[in-house]
Amino acid sequence: MAALDLDCTVVIAQHGLFGFTEECIAGFRAAHGSAVPILLVDDGSGPDVLRRSQERCWTNVELIALPVRCGVTRAWNKAARCTATSRIVFLNNDVVSTGAWLERLLAPLDKPHVAISGVELRREKRVPTDVEQLLPVHEFLSGWCFALRRQTWKRLGGFDESMRLYFSDTDLQCRIAAGDAGCESTERAVVTELPVRHRGARTTSGLRLVEREANRDGRHMRLLQFCNVGNVCGGTAACAWTITRALPHWTHVVLFPRRPTEETANAFAHCRVSLFDSASIAELPARWQPDILLLHNTHPGRVPPCEDVFTVQYVHSAGSRTLADVTVVCSHWLAGQVETEQGRPPVLWQPVPIPPTCSGRSRSDGRRLRVGRLCTPTPVKWPECLVSFYAELAATRPEIDWEFVGCPDAMKSAMTEAVGGRVRFWPAGWTARSLLHTWDAVLYHHPTLTESCGRVVAESMRCGCIPIVDRRGGFCEQIEPETGFLCDRPQEFADALDRLRDRAAREEMKAAARQCAEERFSLRAFAQRWGKLLRESLGSSRRTAVER
Repeated sequence: MAALDLDCTVVIAQHGLFGFTEECIAGFRAAHGSAVPILLVDDGSGPDVLRRSQERCWTNVELIALPVRCGVTRAWNKAARCTATSRIVFLNNDVVSTGAWLERLLAPLDKPHVAISGVELRREKRVPTDVEQLLPVHEFLSGWCFALRRQTWKRLGGFDESMRLYFSDTDLQCRIAAGDAGCESTERAVVTELPVRHRGARTTSGLRLVEREANRDGRHMRLLQFCNVGNVCGGTAACAWTITRALPHWTHVVLFPRRPTEETANAFAHCRVSLFDSASIAELPARWQPDILLLHNTHPGRVPPCEDVFTVQYVHSAGSRTLADVTVVCSHWLAGQVETEQGRPPVLWQPVPIPPTCSGRSRSDGRRLRVGRLCTPTPVKWPECLVSFYAELAATRPEIDWEFVGCPDAMKSAMTEAVGGRVRFWPAGWTARSLLHTWDAVLYHHPTLTESCGRVVAESMRCGCIPIVDRRGGFCEQIEPETGFLCDRPQEFADALDRLRDRAAREEMKAAARQCAEERFSLRAFAQRWGKLLRESLGSSRRTAVER
């Protein structure tokens, strides 16, 4: 089939990223010549991109400029209405042609029963169950390169423009397979091994991220984090704070749903801090211009999906979470408790810095032990049964001095009596972690509460403070036999304390704990894992949400 007989138009939509468009068109023209018309739809790009597109006089390329950003779905429909050919090829502007492929992609459309042709299949788990039951297949053609008859598009009423950036191509395939609007052609064809490749960024926001990373234009990447807790002593805010320190060459903006505490505001003084209302989600990209939006344990009722920004959902506990391009969890244990639409989510351990040293205070002299507990000052973290638990441990171990951070006032008298008066209480606060440098061990037991990630455990190990904790939850992947103690029963906590009486063994375990924590929880280790996550995630498919 000669090029003049193909009777097709190639539609390319762009929003910014003009360099990708140039490479896409140049590769296509080199492989197929200039006889095939191209409709380039500019989806509300900035004036510089629009000017460059207008000045670039390609042969047989028509530019359609939309005045404002409408989304790729409307851009596709606009172009389809303007075509005069019987067949349309929809091509992402981040596609690279390394040879001729158009004739092979269009060939299946010569068969009356084939409605759509593409280059690869993908899974799409967001199809409603009632629709899925009616469909003969549960895999769909990827949206970065596919072809269909204009008549098919017209009979179906085009792409559904309520789906601005995502899912509209899958929705169209669902309607084709279901025989909507009297379409007699209901089958799809997959033409593999064509000399055409996709850069791997499957979202508009992901494309922007790829371009920024590839160009290395000297600007800092901008990370926008959302914390649902405005207290840096809480887990999610503490994690967000540490991420800003782990990525020092990025520009950081941190949003809170309500005014953060003064201590939190001071901790984030090196960042831009602002309040966020879910109603302003549409204004977020223009106002902050982030490359990545990082949500911490965020419910969709708090922050709805933001289609224009590449989004990472960092899950710290089970529950319903906002739809994101990438969903990660803070521990392998938690990965087994939640599911995303793509199955078990990847694990990204939290970064934990070494807390500042405690001025004017050192560890015990070696003859006595100093054992502490550091927890949020809430009743759920300090159950009444801890009184008898510590009483049993302290009764036969007079060489131990006990320290408690965050112990509720109502419990202090009973705890003082339980440990024979050998106790010191400290208020909860961001600086309290400095005490870990002065403790020989941190002991944590809770009969019912399972921690998905022990941030204090990681901090204690970085300080050379030996953790003695429950054998549950995320603790099990943080602690090795040579770095601390995992305990099932009260007697095992007692045995662990007795083993620490050996000073040489204690110092050896402290050194091992420091080394293990440096490898797993340091800022450097997090930055490496974060970079690897982004590189791999840009090749993943549709957005994911936590289902339970």
